[in-house]
Amino acid sequence: MRSSSARDENKIIRYSYQKPGYVRMDFTQPYSGAVLIFNPVSGKVTLWPFGVDTLPVLHLLPTNSLIQDERGHRVDRSDIGVLLGNVRHLQREGTTTVVAEERLAGRETTHVSVMGPGKLTVDGVHRYDIWLDNYHGLPAKVISYAPDGQRLETVLLDAMVINTRFPVNFFTP
Repeated sequence: MRSSSARDENKIIRYSYQKPGYVRMDFTQPYSGAVLIFNPVSGKVTLWPFGVDTLPVLHLLPTNSLIQDERGHRVDRSDIGVLLGNVRHLQREGTTTVVAEERLAGRETTHVSVMGPGKLTVDGVHRYDIWLDNYHGLPAKVISYAPDGQRLETVLLDAMVINTRFPVNFFTP
């Protein structure tokens, strides 16, 4: 996952998800080597700032500001399902427009724009431009916008692998 904010803050994260809500983030940028794991059973986040099996190890709540980004995104609300739920919320009373069929990073995608009515926002977002991969239907790229049209964030979901098998202790090292 590659993310850039309106302030040109860039992130590169290997993001892994396993039902029923386990999340692992291996950071390349800006915190190279840091690993963050959310356990939905305990509701806790374990953070290794300098990599797994190194000290210190921090055990935090997902609401801790230390592990939220500049827009308040939380690891326990970071998966594609949450994104698609936000999009559906804007769609209910807003507008959805198919913009074009486009090739993105070697993949065939459908570019869709979803805008809420009036100044309605969900998590501060009034409009999403989404490129859905035509093969599996999941987002390949998402750009979010504020009500004033300002770009909030661009996220590229490149090299996505679906239905992968993780090592036994991948989410509980």
